[in-house]
Amino acid sequence: MDKSKIHFNEKQSFRAWWIWTLISISPIVCLALCIKHTIFEKPIGINQQEDFVLLTLTLVLGLVFPLLFYMIRLETKVNSEGVFLKFRPFHINWVKLEFNEIKVAESIKYSPLKDYGGWGIKYGPKGKAYNVSGNKGVLLTLKNGSRVLIGSGYVDALQAAISKNL
Repeated sequence: MDKSKIHFNEKQSFRAWWIWTLISISPIVCLALCIKHTIFEKPIGINQQEDFVLLTLTLVLGLVFPLLFYMIRLETKVNSEGVFLKFRPFHINWVKLEFNEIKVAESIKYSPLKDYGGWGIKYGPKGKAYNVSGNKGVLLTLKNGSRVLIGSGYVDALQAAISKNL
């Protein structure tokens, strides 16, 4: 992405309390099992292989999975070249939508579960969606007929930044 003047810049992360409640269950359960096994010396499994499995699950579910969720960010930038999206840590490069590809940009309210099957990078009958929280976004209708939804906490500013360049 060129260093030209940024018209819009937003960084979002998963912030819904219920997502973090669900994510925190696995580390708590894993920690409880490890405490039961190491401090109280109550075996979880029958043999040493299961000790290794317990340790692996504790590391993956108790540390890696929550850390991954914490690191996930949807970055949206609009500059004179186009709209740029990066879903960290999964995207290494920016996804670029040039203004000459975009026909219409409209602010919408949507149901992430019903319309796109949840949060994240989603593909469905209504098009492709990039979202991490909330139910508002900018729906881009491209000249080739496809649609891309960009979830945002600042829908009006995002829509205005895109529309003024169309």
